[in-house]
Amino acid sequence: MGDLLQLISNDKFKSIFNRALAQNAGPRISAACFFGAPLQQESNTRLYGPIKEFLSEENPPIYRETTINEYRTYFNSKGLDGNSSLPHFKL
Repeated sequence: MGDLLQLISNDKFKSIFNRALAQNAGPRISAACFFGAPLQQESNTRLYGPIKEFLSEENPPIYRETTINEYRTYFNSKGLDGNSSLPHFKL
Protein backbone atom coordinates (compact mmCIF):
# COMPACT_ATOMS: atom_id res chain seq x y z
CA MET A 1 0.00 0.00 0.00
CA GLY A 2 2.87 2.36 0.78
CA ASP A 3 4.42 1.88 -2.66
CA LEU A 4 1.09 2.59 -4.37
CA LEU A 5 0.66 5.79 -2.33
CA GLN A 6 4.18 6.89 -3.30
CA LEU A 7 3.47 6.14 -6.97
CA ILE A 8 0.14 8.00 -7.16
CA SER A 9 1.47 10.95 -5.10
CA ASN A 10 4.52 11.24 -7.41
CA ASP A 11 6.89 10.93 -4.40
CA LYS A 12 4.98 13.50 -2.31
CA PHE A 13 4.42 10.68 0.21
CA LYS A 14 7.26 8.19 0.68
CA SER A 15 6.92 4.47 1.24
CA ILE A 16 9.19 3.07 3.91
CA PHE A 17 10.66 -0.37 4.48
CA ASN A 18 8.55 -1.79 7.31
CA ARG A 19 10.77 -3.15 10.05
CA ALA A 20 9.40 -3.40 13.58
CA LEU A 21 11.86 -3.43 16.45
CA ALA A 22 10.75 -4.66 19.87
CA GLN A 23 11.54 -2.49 22.89
CA ASN A 24 12.87 -4.04 26.08
CA ALA A 25 10.30 -2.25 28.23
CA GLY A 26 6.53 -2.69 28.02
CA PRO A 27 4.33 -4.82 25.80
CA ARG A 28 4.58 -4.83 22.03
CA ILE A 29 1.35 -4.34 20.12
CA SER A 30 1.03 -5.10 16.42
CA ALA A 31 -1.89 -4.40 14.13
CA ALA A 32 -1.91 -6.04 10.72
CA CYS A 33 -3.54 -4.23 7.82
CA PHE A 34 -4.06 -5.82 4.45
CA PHE A 35 -4.76 -4.10 1.16
CA GLY A 36 -5.98 -5.93 -1.87
CA ALA A 37 -7.48 -4.87 -5.13
CA PRO A 38 -10.65 -6.63 -6.22
CA LEU A 39 -10.01 -9.73 -8.30
CA GLN A 40 -12.39 -8.50 -10.97
CA GLN A 41 -11.65 -7.64 -14.57
CA GLU A 42 -11.46 -3.92 -13.69
CA SER A 43 -8.39 -4.48 -11.51
CA ASN A 44 -6.61 -6.03 -14.49
CA THR A 45 -7.12 -2.98 -16.72
CA ARG A 46 -7.38 0.05 -14.42
CA LEU A 47 -4.23 2.15 -14.61
CA TYR A 48 -2.66 3.74 -11.54
CA GLY A 49 -0.19 6.56 -11.98
CA PRO A 50 0.73 9.95 -10.57
CA ILE A 51 -2.33 12.06 -9.72
CA LYS A 52 -2.65 14.74 -12.40
CA GLU A 53 -3.13 17.54 -9.80
CA PHE A 54 0.34 16.78 -8.38
CA LEU A 55 2.03 17.23 -11.78
CA SER A 56 3.39 20.37 -13.41
CA GLU A 57 6.32 21.47 -15.58
CA GLU A 58 8.40 21.81 -12.40
CA ASN A 59 7.12 18.47 -11.08
CA PRO A 60 6.86 16.03 -14.01
CA PRO A 61 5.72 12.42 -13.50
CA ILE A 62 8.34 10.16 -11.94
CA TYR A 63 6.49 6.89 -12.48
CA ARG A 64 4.68 5.37 -15.41
CA GLU A 65 1.12 4.15 -15.10
CA THR A 66 0.67 0.51 -14.14
CA THR A 67 -2.06 -1.93 -13.20
CA ILE A 68 -2.32 -3.64 -9.81
CA ASN A 69 -1.81 -6.94 -11.63
CA GLU A 70 1.45 -5.75 -13.22
CA TYR A 71 2.69 -4.39 -9.89
CA ARG A 72 1.81 -7.63 -8.06
CA THR A 73 3.46 -9.77 -10.73
CA TYR A 74 6.70 -7.78 -10.57
CA PHE A 75 6.65 -7.61 -6.74
CA ASN A 76 6.19 -11.39 -6.46
CA SER A 77 8.82 -12.16 -9.11
CA LYS A 78 11.57 -10.05 -7.50
CA GLY A 79 11.06 -11.52 -4.05
CA LEU A 80 11.55 -9.99 -0.62
CA ASP A 81 15.03 -8.56 -0.96
CA GLY A 82 14.49 -5.46 1.21
CA ASN A 83 14.32 -3.17 -1.84
CA SER A 84 11.30 -1.34 -3.16
CA SER A 85 9.59 -2.39 -6.38
CA LEU A 86 9.11 1.24 -7.40
CA PRO A 87 12.36 1.76 -9.38
CA HIS A 88 11.01 -0.73 -11.92
CA PHE A 89 8.11 1.68 -12.65
CA LYS A 90 10.18 4.88 -12.96
CA LEU A 91 10.14 6.72 -16.26
